[in-house]
Amino acid sequence: MLSEYLAITLQNSRLYGEIAETKRSLEQIIRSAGEAIVSVDAEDRIVGWNLAAEQIFGWIQSEMLGRPITRLLPEATYRQAKAEFRAGAPTRVFEIRSARWDGSPIELGVTLSPMRGRGDALEGVLAMIRDITAQRELENQMLQSEKLTALGQLAGGIAHDFNNLLQSILS
Repeated sequence: MLSEYLAITLQNSRLYGEIAETKRSLEQIIRSAGEAIVSVDAEDRIVGWNLAAEQIFGWIQSEMLGRPITRLLPEATYRQAKAEFRAGAPTRVFEIRSARWDGSPIELGVTLSPMRGRGDALEGVLAMIRDITAQRELENQMLQSEKLTALGQLAGGIAHDFNNLLQSILS
């Protein structure tokens, strides 16, 4: 009987070690992710904040833990996503304009996913956030360049037609 208890104790010790190692590994993955990972509890308060979130928004983890997620995301959009999660939707993807800690604007691509508990109850939300500000600026520059190209082609066509008319008058 004692040997059975020792075997169970050794097995539990090994399992606890595996759990601790898995936990460390998952925490390392979250810390080193390139996108902001923000976890929110059932009361819409931030409970998790990785290094990428600090880099995107400028706030450190201790400043944001316990704060409402609506400080980062528009309240109407967040509430709508949460209502969809209660109805069974798997994820919600959208783009928004928000602000950094200093008030400077930032364009964000946001993916919200429900965190479900026992009985499929909604226990929180996981937000994956990426900074798309530079991408939007490049798109705007490309659009401006295309407009200028089209304007140049239009001006060239008009000049060509005008030269043809002038040539016939000169002849």
